[in-house]
Amino acid sequence: MLGAHQETPPPPSSAIPRKEHLLSTAMKRTSEWIYSQEVPSDIEVKVGGSSFPLHKFLLVSKCGYIRKLVSEVNHPTTSAIEIPDVPGGAEAFELVTKYCYGINFEITTENIAMLRCAAEYLEMTEDSTVGNLPNAIVDWWAEELTVLRIDTFQRTLMAMKARGFKQYDLGPVIMLYAQKSLRGLDIFGRGRKKMDPKDEHEKRVILETVVSLLPRERNAMSVSFLSMLLRAAIYLETTVACKLDLEKRMGLQLGQAVIDDLLIPSFTFDGDTVFDVDTVQRILMNYLEHEVNGSRIGYSTDDDYISPPHGDMERVGRLMESYLAEIASDPNLTIARFISLGELVSEQARVNEDGMYRAIDIYLKAHPSLIDEERKKVCSLMDCQKLSREACAHAAQNERIPVQTVVQVLFYEQQRLRDATSGSFTGGESPALSLRSTPCSTKHRGGTDELSRLQRENDDLRMQLLRMRMQLKEVEKPPVQIPSAQKPPLPKKSFINSLSKKLGRLYPFTHTDSVKPFSGKGRTKPPKDRRHSIS
Repeated sequence: MLGAHQETPPPPSSAIPRKEHLLSTAMKRTSEWIYSQEVPSDIEVKVGGSSFPLHKFLLVSKCGYIRKLVSEVNHPTTSAIEIPDVPGGAEAFELVTKYCYGINFEITTENIAMLRCAAEYLEMTEDSTVGNLPNAIVDWWAEELTVLRIDTFQRTLMAMKARGFKQYDLGPVIMLYAQKSLRGLDIFGRGRKKMDPKDEHEKRVILETVVSLLPRERNAMSVSFLSMLLRAAIYLETTVACKLDLEKRMGLQLGQAVIDDLLIPSFTFDGDTVFDVDTVQRILMNYLEHEVNGSRIGYSTDDDYISPPHGDMERVGRLMESYLAEIASDPNLTIARFISLGELVSEQARVNEDGMYRAIDIYLKAHPSLIDEERKKVCSLMDCQKLSREACAHAAQNERIPVQTVVQVLFYEQQRLRDATSGSFTGGESPALSLRSTPCSTKHRGGTDELSRLQRENDDLRMQLLRMRMQLKEVEKPPVQIPSAQKPPLPKKSFINSLSKKLGRLYPFTHTDSVKPFSGKGRTKPPKDRRHSIS
């Protein structure tokens, strides 16, 4: 193309001096900036009859083609290279050097094509520098599209798709347009502010159109951006199809979400929960549906959703446990909604139950009016066998946990202690032989004494557990009419407190200040003259 340009007749003489004057003036400003750094140039680049004294480091760090040419030059100090075929000639190369030196210049419709071709020719890719010149050009035209009306913006993007533009590359453009067009919505507070009906309708149309233009590829849009669109859709009361589309997209990328992405306000004042629990439940169900199916699910054969990758289940489990803990303190959260959401968190996704126990404890603390049967239903969400030792020690002393759950916790903890003590002497020689064969016999003898003490504590704990089971059976028996003079049974707290003291000795790092010993002041003894009276 350059050769064809050389064979054409020269333009009018009045145009050439003006262009050369502008080019030389710009080159002079660039050279002045370079020399102001008091660093001598170490490379000379000749482009289209013009010579540019430059610095190697700044060029090779962004231009892969110049890096190859410099590596072929053997001169150690000063290098001279010639690039005769740069698209746009010396004018385009000067803009490229300005970008390499960090000098601001304006990208316009007149120079953007020339600049893009020059960047491609000089191999200014992301491998050389993150955020290289081609990306700056893309950001420029994305900014230009944000000033269009929504109908013109839609037709422009559809035309770009029809001409082979990748949908994935349209993601940043759509994100920038949505952020500018939906500016001013209070989507992070609770409740709706009064808006002008015309402005509200216009933003609703913009949002529904933007959602319809979103790429179908997974990871084309971030979860945080999808969460922002969903908040706006709930705030503006868009169509159900628009909301369900966003919920499905968030479900596919739920493994990348953080807790703030799920804390969507309900935007109501009718006594409902602070956060929109139903929406998050549908998002989680979408994730589980695609996780189970493990196949592509889409609207058509061309534009389809891609299912989430396997291995996100554990990350999603921790995320939902944190979400349950966040919403558990809401006094308007019913037990049915809390349990239904907790049951969706797969047990396979939970390595331990500490997160679920924390959410349950917060819920029981925020809802003290629950009866014993309801508290047992809430505690059934966790597997007591997966609790850590710290959580077991806390649960055994927690007055909000039902006694049946405490029994399970103590049983599994007693079983864990038994396995630990019995497993320490298996698979090797006897302890006596190992003690004689090591010089640190005193330390090993101390370890044996510790195991013996743990064994005694284990036996004592087993007896206490059996007594608690017997007491629990007595409590669960139907009430029997007894004379008023008969002594009432001992309260259940005495057994829990005694076991808590045992656990306190086993786990000295736990705090037992919150456990108050039972006082016997409430027990009364009938006087002697009325002890055998039937009246």
